[in-house]
Amino acid sequence: MKKFLKYVVCVMLMAATIAMLAGCGTSGGSNSMVKGSRVGGTTTQETDTSEDEVEVEEDVYRIDEIDTVEQMIRFENLSNGQLERYTYNGSTYVYDKNEISTTVESLYCGMPVTFEVNKESELLKSVTESNALWIQNDISEFTLNEEEGILTIGPTDYVLSDITRAYQDNERIVYGDISQEDVLSVIGTAKKIISLVVTSGHGTIRLTNTDLFEGGWLTVGTVVSKEIEKDMEFDVSAGTYTVAVANNGYGDNTDVEVKANEVTLVDCNKLKGEGPKYCKIKFTVPYDGAKLYINGKETDYSKEVTLQYGAYSLQVEAEGYATWSRTLVVASETATIGVVLSAESETESETSSDDSSTSTESASSGTAGSLAGSLAGSEAGSTSGSSSSSSSSSTTGTSSSTSGSTSSSSSTSTVSDDTLSTLSDLISNLAGSSDDDDD
Repeated sequence: MKKFLKYVVCVMLMAATIAMLAGCGTSGGSNSMVKGSRVGGTTTQETDTSEDEVEVEEDVYRIDEIDTVEQMIRFENLSNGQLERYTYNGSTYVYDKNEISTTVESLYCGMPVTFEVNKESELLKSVTESNALWIQNDISEFTLNEEEGILTIGPTDYVLSDITRAYQDNERIVYGDISQEDVLSVIGTAKKIISLVVTSGHGTIRLTNTDLFEGGWLTVGTVVSKEIEKDMEFDVSAGTYTVAVANNGYGDNTDVEVKANEVTLVDCNKLKGEGPKYCKIKFTVPYDGAKLYINGKETDYSKEVTLQYGAYSLQVEAEGYATWSRTLVVASETATIGVVLSAESETESETSSDDSSTSTESASSGTAGSLAGSLAGSEAGSTSGSSSSSSSSSTTGTSSSTSGSTSSSSSTSTVSDDTLSTLSDLISNLAGSSDDDDD
């Protein structure tokens, strides 16, 4: 009997030991709890739901605050809005959506995550980016209509709901803070937006001491031009630009760095220089019987043309070809401008080279542009941007290619799709691309 009892006791002890070992192998352990669903059923962008309801996978969390001083992260449960705060330290593991180890610095407000926390110490054991929501990165072509609650990306409309949040630099912002010069990461489920994250912000350029140049012409980068108004200011994407002004024989250019959410002052007095100044321009127009008009006056382009610093309208006409029209901003000593005409049924294109005159696109007039000469050489490797006042209820933006390494912004904003196509081709030409223009 005693042997039987010993046998029973041994069996019970073995069973208890096995149960304990199985418990140790369970994810999180007895002192841990796993929060959130890493993989959900709402990753498709094509699923449609009622516009009055946002369906989010149960226990999907969004990072709503990161306090690097207190080493604290606040999470928002997207299914019920509940906020939870936990601390982290050097022992906290961080994983991307592919479960590859990364750092705490890779986390950002608006990111969908799951996390594991020690129940006793409320210390985060791990944070993992969730696959339960879709993410679109580097969005610079969008329309944000705050009044209607719609964000349009390309041809698709997405709904802004009560749980949609906007963030920049790990701080909450309002829709009115988003400019058409910004670049976004967009996170959502089906056609519903969960988070808007500004990844590349915008700054403001403000001109001072504009008296001499009012009515003249301003260029920012290689592709934007505006008529100068008194103490004008406008937004551009954060980055490095060459700003040039010209009027009545006076003008110069300077490089400026525009930082996000900051105002950059450009003193026009420092760009006045000694005047009046003139530019010698060589035009290349390889079409029989072609005529060149400058400010409406026919001009002999077989020899150098001397123009005083300022802005001029150019037009080239040739039988069988579409009329070529540009706005030329003269702000250099020499320039060479090559004209390429298209058949009347095709789109016009144009290239420039040599020293440094600026033929640029005007958003309001629809003229295209280029940068020739030394300005072309220096600017081909820098960012270019366009300016436009933004509205709190409707903001539009499009992307444009850039080249080189002098810019802190990988994308610029323009006014229309037509302008974007022209400017993309233009930048390629300035950078030395040999590809033919398709547009």
